Amino acid sequence: MGAKSLELELVEEYVYGGKRRFRFKLKGTNFIVNVSAESVEDGVRRAIEVLKKLGVITEVSGAAGI
Repeated sequence: MGAKSLELELVEEYVYGGKRRFRFKLKGTNFIVNVSAESVEDGVRRAIEVLKKLGVITEVSGAAGI
């Protein structure tokens, strides 16, 4: 059977303290990740890093869906 799909849903994009911030939801869960980034793509990368550090995900291959 294939690997489980990782999908991030962009919940909100805003500016706080002069920095762009993104809130992503890991689809199928209640996990919300809030990151500072220059672009949506950078935000996805940072959100994946946070989820890995927390042990929520272990490995990502290919692009994460938004």
